[in-house]
Amino acid sequence: MKNVIFVYPIAKGQIAALGLKQWQIARRLNISETYLSRILLGKAQPSERFVKKIAVVLQIEPKSLLATKREKMLYAKLAS
Repeated sequence: MKNVIFVYPIAKGQIAALGLKQWQIARRLNISETYLSRILLGKAQPSERFVKKIAVVLQIEPKSLLATKREKMLYAKLAS
């Protein structure tokens, strides 16, 4: 995933839309809640394998969770 980053607000929004809690997602992914929290806060960059796994759980395409650094900067400007 060179030059591509995980867009955690999209994942967080999808978790809320599905009515799920972080602990439920962590359990389904067989990871710790702490690790999931770090990813969803943007403090850790997930692996490509993780992105594919969470996309299945969140019922979305993996590519919708990824952006280039430039796209993420533009997204952040629009959100503020």
